[in-house]
Amino acid sequence: MSRHDKVPNDVVEFLQGFANSIKQGDLAAIMENYSNCWENITKQNYRSTSWPSANAINAKLDLSGDFQRLFFMFI
Repeated sequence: MSRHDKVPNDVVEFLQGFANSIKQGDLAAIMENYSNCWENITKQNYRSTSWPSANAINAKLDLSGDFQRLFFMFI
């Protein structure tokens, strides 16, 4: 695994919460995560690099099927 594919714990926690808001269909939480939290996490962790690969993220979240495809459309 390259350094780029390491996913910090705060990023995993954010993505788990974001995935849960999507699963629950909580539009307010989706909008909050996408509009505000995403920007903050990006500034804290990926200011000068890109986000980890989808494979690295999925290894931490263990998403599958249609939901996996839907989630990765958001990110």
